[in-house]
Parts: sequence; structure tokens; C-alpha cells
Amino acid sequence: MKVIEVEKAYFEKELARLPRDGRRYLDDEIRTDKYYLIYSPDVVGGFTLTRVEEVLEIGAIFSLTKGVGAIDLAIQEAKRVAKQEGDLILQVFCIDVPLRDTYERKGFFEVEAFSWDWKLAPKLWYKDDGEPPLFLMQKYL
Repeated sequence: MKVIEVEKAYFEKELARLPRDGRRYLDDEIRTDKYYLIYSPDVVGGFTLTRVEEVLEIGAIFSLTKGVGAIDLAIQEAKRVAKQEGDLILQVFCIDVPLRDTYERKGFFEVEAFSWDWKLAPKLWYKDDGEPPLFLMQKYL
């Protein structure tokens, strides 16, 4: 699999291929520094990287097919970019306990937990999706 940085419009086009269920975790308007797509050989997933001072935030991780390993590839690319640019911390926001547990297994630790807030909810999140906790996770390099 290859990870390639792309323009925002191309990233959004591929992201739009996800059914509503797969996009509900993502905000309607993704604001970021860099957009990446995962190829094998066609697009199978993607993610974004955003710099906030010495922190490099991984976001908008998605997979179009099962078994892509989009989280692992996003972390791998983030580490490569972070080392090139001198960042010390990787960061991710995640929704619900199972996803938090996934990031903990990959070396991230919980910095803060938040109660659900409908004012901050992704635009595609509906009441029947529930009100899960939110977590800020970090990993030192």
C-alpha cells in the first residue's frame, strides 16, 4: 500500500464514497494542513494531518474497504512527517470507548475525556447514534 498527499478536493471526493454510516464521525467541513489517500492500487482509505504548535494531529481517518489498516498507516505517516518537521507529540480525537482502546493499544494515552456536546457533534451525527464520550489521545515520539 502507498500513502500519497493529495489536494483537498480529491480527498473530499473519495471521502464522499463512504456511506453516511462511515462518515458520521467526521465533521462536514474538514480543516487541515495535509490530506492523504491510501492506495492499493486504487484508493482504499485516507486521513489528514494538522499541525498545532509542536503537536501533529491525525484526523478524518477512513477506510473504504475492511482490513486496510488505515489507523496504522496514518500513524506511520504521521511519525515520518513529525520526525522531518521536529514534532514531539502525535494527537487524535476519538469518539467512544472501543476507538479509545484501539489507540491505547497503539501507544496513545488518554489526555482528557469529554461528555457528549451536541453543539460540537459532527454534522452527520443523529440522535439515534447515541451520545458517546469523546477522548483526546496523545503519543510522545
